[in-house]
Amino acid sequence: MIIGGVCVVLGGVIAYFLSKYVATRERMVKLITLAAACGGTFLIVVGIPMPGWAKYLCMAAAGVIAVYCVKGKENYVVAYGTGFVGAVLMMHGISMYAGGFPPLSNVEALKSESITPAYIGYAVGTLVFTVGGGYKQMKKVESDDDDFFSAKNDAA
Repeated sequence: MIIGGVCVVLGGVIAYFLSKYVATRERMVKLITLAAACGGTFLIVVGIPMPGWAKYLCMAAAGVIAVYCVKGKENYVVAYGTGFVGAVLMMHGISMYAGGFPPLSNVEALKSESITPAYIGYAVGTLVFTVGGGYKQMKKVESDDDDFFSAKNDAA
């Protein structure tokens, strides 16, 4: 109990320090891009027989390349990243009633998952709503406005 309390306080102090002195919006977008590229590369190389260090090297290279490619396009990363998260959560919510959504947290069940029409439908729905959500976010953001979540000019 005491250790948990200490961890919560320490986490709060570290989060405050990072938010005030380290984390700028530009750095956060680059960090998210780095993590997404590394994670995506991991999903690709996990099934390829190669040494572990080579997989880590591929992940690091993909992350660095992604950060370089994103420079100047931070608004797109935020807009379409938000659209992707919303689309996945919406498809997962629909699947609570309709069923057929692939398991996200059970790797063993994911290995035995086959591609079904429901799986394809959820993938297409995720793609469509990611593009739609990202497009809507980009239309809201003017060139000098960094607030993606304001309600002004949202009548369209």
